[in-house]
Amino acid sequence: MNIMKMMKQAADLQRRMQEKQEALAGRTVEFSSGGGMVTATARGDLTIERIRIDPKVVDPSDVEMLEDLVTAAVAGALSAAREMAAREMAALTNGDGSSRRHEAAVPVRPRAFPMLEPLEPLIRALARLPGIGRRTAERIALRLARERNRATARELAEALRGLDETIRLCSRCGAVTTSAEDPCRICRDPRRDTRLLCVVEDPADIEPIEKSGAFRGRYHALLGKLSPMRGESAGNPRFDDLRRRIAEEGITEVILALNTDIESDATAAFLLELLAPLGVRVTRLAVGLPAGSGIAYSDPVTLSAALRGRQPM
Repeated sequence: MNIMKMMKQAADLQRRMQEKQEALAGRTVEFSSGGGMVTATARGDLTIERIRIDPKVVDPSDVEMLEDLVTAAVAGALSAAREMAAREMAALTNGDGSSRRHEAAVPVRPRAFPMLEPLEPLIRALARLPGIGRRTAERIALRLARERNRATARELAEALRGLDETIRLCSRCGAVTTSAEDPCRICRDPRRDTRLLCVVEDPADIEPIEKSGAFRGRYHALLGKLSPMRGESAGNPRFDDLRRRIAEEGITEVILALNTDIESDATAAFLLELLAPLGVRVTRLAVGLPAGSGIAYSDPVTLSAALRGRQPM
């Protein structure tokens, strides 16, 4: 082959590779950990563009869990970006010198170490749970595997089997119950005030309210909130169930025990409008300074809410 021709082809290839690298810098891939709680966006030049963290995963008492989720998301995003870059660069040297068109890379899971390959199905299942990242899932799987008598693994398997066979959500309020107790104990308790209905986002919110001892009505779990990002819209059937319960059970007051983020505020506004034609009283939990706290340690948003919700003495 003519040496000049080879040099020209090499220069042309180098130019196209430079152009491809510049183009890759403008393309992005995403990778999520913890079932979507933390999402990292990486560019084709292997730089992290953005990290999105679901507010539910932020727990000051468990920093290690958040670190696990962020680490897993970043590692997965960078892995997907490398794969995308490798495929694009390989297209430049496919034999005929032409550049083929490739679609954006699909996010891939971080490759497991050979020692962990037998545990990979368990690790992937654990990593899908809220608050558990890849590293935490690996530690849990290894802990179960190294136990000689496997007592914990058997106990966990039995508990999961029981969850699948007997645990369900109450058909009326949405609280966690068993198939043998549906409706749940709270819904069947005749001592409860049937005129009061406390609306919560998640069944887990019922327990802390019960522990307070300040509420003796019944509950209604929405099993979500208005969140276009998660595909949760006004079509949630639990909204229609709420309207039906108010009409059928003689409820006079609906207490919105929702969180205080933007999506929860939007849900509260939607419910206020939805329930207005029913003539029921709609209230919302007060927001302000926590018990035992001081003004100097409160953030501006909390102080603003406390001032708006001030009460006469």
